[in-house]
Amino acid sequence: MSPKPWFVVITGASSGFGRAMARGLLTRAGLAPAGSTFLLVARSTEQLAQTKTLMEESGIEANVSLLSADLSDLGAISQKVVPRMAEMLAAAGDVFGRVMLVNNAGSLGNISDRIDKAGACPDTLQSYFNLNLTGVITLTCGALLSAEASADKLLVLLRDSKFESGSHHDYYDLPEPTF
Repeated sequence: MSPKPWFVVITGASSGFGRAMARGLLTRAGLAPAGSTFLLVARSTEQLAQTKTLMEESGIEANVSLLSADLSDLGAISQKVVPRMAEMLAAAGDVFGRVMLVNNAGSLGNISDRIDKAGACPDTLQSYFNLNLTGVITLTCGALLSAEASADKLLVLLRDSKFESGSHHDYYDLPEPTF
């Protein structure tokens, strides 16, 4: 019996680690089974389309949807990204064997600019916190609520090498993965 397909949401999927994760989940043996559904989220529609093309070139069947959203905007997360996840999961019923969220979007930006101008421009600082903290929490909560009926949930909170300094990585897996 072939494994059930996965539902995978990857933020920051337009380049770097997010793009590599999208491709890697398809091309690495034993990971996302054929027929899995991906929701790739980032600001750049053009770069997301390039990621989708790279995934299609793997030759492994997958349903790939793209969603352009600025994840520093909490309204975009709660009114665009979370509802899209919920719609896709509801439409699929119990088709998926695993629901996976890869929270990869994030940025340190220009730290000296943030420190020098934080008092003069609180919107810049708020945008930074929304992208790197509040948005991640909002998206994670939305994913957990949307996938409430799913048997397996896998949340991966990551940052690529540009975000290593001072960051941490969390990995949550409920229950033990079966490959």
